[in-house]
Amino acid sequence: MEKTKNVDVMLERELPTPFRMFHLFERKPHYEMDFHQHETFYHVNLVLSGEVRVICKNETANIHQNQVFVVPPGLIHKLQSNGGYRQFGIDLTLEHKQEELAVLARGAFENQFTVTPVRSVTERFSSLEEKMRNPMPLNLLNLLNFAERIVIDTMEAVLNQKKESFSEKVTKILQLAGILEKSLLFLLPRPKSQTNFLFSV
Repeated sequence: MEKTKNVDVMLERELPTPFRMFHLFERKPHYEMDFHQHETFYHVNLVLSGEVRVICKNETANIHQNQVFVVPPGLIHKLQSNGGYRQFGIDLTLEHKQEELAVLARGAFENQFTVTPVRSVTERFSSLEEKMRNPMPLNLLNLLNFAERIVIDTMEAVLNQKKESFSEKVTKILQLAGILEKSLLFLLPRPKSQTNFLFSV
């Protein structure tokens, strides 16, 4: 990790819907945040470096650099990091139900905790910090483009995983159907003509 002071920068003003807030921070080793939830927004988090453990009711996930974890509204979760980590957080609000990106995000993420890798992130932590601290129009536009790319890449990765999962399920069903078909054919009595032919050889 780059050596910097402890960074914790939030940007809320001037963000267009469905973005509620951007949050860039660094957490030192042995960090822990107790169980909490977000009532009205999706929390999309890109881990820029280090590792964080997310503990939910039914699962625990270790998230590494260039992975995104998405926490849906209402999911109670806890964060732990032994070695520390850096994160760029994106809050997507649900208040604007007709906003296209929000609609797509709801369809992709549903109400599930999601972890997925994203394409290589080239934006440096120090560059993000500078833009967050000085949100002049060009910096803000760069941050919005960065956030949109992270959200869209995450949605694509999630939807591709769902397609693969659906495809695997269909394949298993077809394989099972083939096994059942063979079993049933074996159990069914053969037609007389076929039986006679078999015995006459």
